[in-house]
Amino acid sequence: MKEYLVFNAFGAFIIKNKKIVERKFFEDPKNPLREIEDLHKKHPKATFENRETAEQLNTEYEFPNEGGIFLRGNIDSIMKLNNEYYIELVKERIKKASESKDKVIIQAIQALEQIDQSLNFFSERLREWYGLYFPELCDRIEDHVEFAEIVKNEERKEKSMGADLEDTDIEMIKNFAGKTLETYNFREELVRYIKENTEKLTPNLSNLINPLLVAKLISLAGSLKKLARLPASTIQVLGAEPALFRHLRKGTKPPKHGIIFQDPRIHTAPRWQRGKIARSMASKIAIAARLDFYSGEFNESISGDFEIRLAAIRKKYKEKPGRR
Repeated sequence: MKEYLVFNAFGAFIIKNKKIVERKFFEDPKNPLREIEDLHKKHPKATFENRETAEQLNTEYEFPNEGGIFLRGNIDSIMKLNNEYYIELVKERIKKASESKDKVIIQAIQALEQIDQSLNFFSERLREWYGLYFPELCDRIEDHVEFAEIVKNEERKEKSMGADLEDTDIEMIKNFAGKTLETYNFREELVRYIKENTEKLTPNLSNLINPLLVAKLISLAGSLKKLARLPASTIQVLGAEPALFRHLRKGTKPPKHGIIFQDPRIHTAPRWQRGKIARSMASKIAIAARLDFYSGEFNESISGDFEIRLAAIRKKYKEKPGRR
């Protein structure tokens, strides 16, 4: 039975006995030759309808031919197949874009964690250094940013037990305070950057929990794809691996939560509610991650359902349970 290789704006088709036996939709309709050549290699004896392409590939053509007539007569069904193909193609490209974007977020959240460590060292060093000159201020001001601002902008205006340092010493301390403040300011910029990009990549997760916590979960899992494939029980204890390994090796109590403990709805809850809230939250995180990775569609009900479950836990376990 004779085969025909015909194509339109959507793709190329091998038609035999008034049936489509193979098809390739064009990834780039402006450059369709690759898909046409692929079909031609598999079906070298197929008759073309387009003369120019047939001559280019050194094969026979016939216009009009049976394949072309069939294709034009079934354009509605062809368009339906084409739409389904391009929907899948778009989904696949979204997945690839997501995989590359989450790597950027992972690097950013890891940079933030390192900056936080450095800022802790800088702040402690600034307090110890300035404490030589004005020790009373260290006890009076607890906030690190406020302390650095005072050191940078103000002179000592009262009697102090501190040493009388030279002006060059004090100026160097002030410069160090200024650099520390610059790092704090950059940290705020980085936080905004992480939140904005995480919200774009994971609308469902970011609606359920803080975007910074989402970024940390993605970093711990390795990627959004890996997070979407994890069961809720694993998500619940992400970040608590040392405690989990101690439980497995030594039989200690298993951890009830990992990094999701940073969510205020868990760490501000009574101790006896935390495990139940963490389990429910991890379940919703698993659903939201899969929705974000595989479809990208926003579903408000995920967050709403969790809030309903949270209220039920708070009501049912309002009182501390008695000893068993």
